[in-house]
Amino acid sequence: LPSVSSPFPPCFLELGTPSAYLCRIAEKQFPIIKNRGLVRFSMTTEYALRVLTMMARTPEERFSVRGLHESLDLPRKYLGSLMSKLAQRGLLVANRGKTGGYQLALPSDRISLVEIVDACEGLEAYTRCLLGLSECSHEHPCALHEHLVTKREDVLSVLSLTTLSDLVKNQGTRLQG
Repeated sequence: LPSVSSPFPPCFLELGTPSAYLCRIAEKQFPIIKNRGLVRFSMTTEYALRVLTMMARTPEERFSVRGLHESLDLPRKYLGSLMSKLAQRGLLVANRGKTGGYQLALPSDRISLVEIVDACEGLEAYTRCLLGLSECSHEHPCALHEHLVTKREDVLSVLSLTTLSDLVKNQGTRLQG
């Protein structure tokens, strides 16, 4: 494929975060993605990845919003809302009562990143036209469509194939360069 100047910044996240790990594996599996910054998560998704990665390290433990807030230094109200959303989407189980808290609803190797991204921000950013055209498709492509459709499919593939367990296993991995 020809080299295309990208409107995206290079991988933008702090080294060592779950998203930095995702950028690294995306670059390894799909070299065309390298330094194109095609993976950009919302703050909500970033928070969810941090929380879920922490929870996946000790899946039998119940986590309170307060405890996660203190451990991860995330805004408490925002975190409470996020946890409710993740429970509604079936990624977490909410246990009520004095010994209650949140737990992963599934083993971490069965929770893909595409499910987390979809729960937090939806997948529209990975499917809609970058130029904002309502009729951008293979039949009616925009100027960028031909160059980016494959890259988007590659990113969605990486998100689908990467699990929460993968993030936990590679937590200390740093990007090179």
